[in-house]
Amino acid sequence: MEFIEKSIRRILVRKPFILLGFALAYFFIHATTASLKLEFWRDEAWTLMAVDTPPFYKNWMDYYREHIATTGAHPPLFYAITLIPARLIPNNPRIWRLMCVISSTLGIILLYKLAKQWKLRKAGLMAAILLSFNPQMIVIGSELRSYSFLFLIAILMALQIKPLIEKKIFAKSAILLFTFSLIGLFFHYIFIFLLLAFMIFFAI
Repeated sequence: MEFIEKSIRRILVRKPFILLGFALAYFFIHATTASLKLEFWRDEAWTLMAVDTPPFYKNWMDYYREHIATTGAHPPLFYAITLIPARLIPNNPRIWRLMCVISSTLGIILLYKLAKQWKLRKAGLMAAILLSFNPQMIVIGSELRSYSFLFLIAILMALQIKPLIEKKIFAKSAILLFTFSLIGLFFHYIFIFLLLAFMIFFAI
């Protein structure tokens, strides 16, 4: 038992990427499997309805104009991005889900990077592993909805906090934070609450 504990500690300290790589591989394989097998549910139907309107729009601006002119429940950016795989691989929405799987996987990787940025490598490793093995995260990460992108954008925003506080590459981080904030707002209105959390953090 003591040998096992020492081995785990040695891996955590010296070779964390072994565990991280294993966890990410587990997540990616299971999320991909879920994306190809699970049936579409009501929320995903809205995505299919927004995208599956033949003929496909000639460009994103046409899509934006029509979406904004109607009573869209959510901002149009996610639907516009979904037009890309929909055009490349038409009539195959389960394959379209893979862009969400990739986004979720990148988010978990950047979560570890975020913790490492604050010198909390072990905490970041454990958080990444827990998320990778979380069944709910696997399901959400494989859905044809904007949630996986919101997760990724939130982590990208959080990565700009430390450089801003320490005033390192201040201008670049400020521009990136502003850009990711705008992108998030065009993905989902709930992103407003995340922006409020960031504003409170900087105010304190």
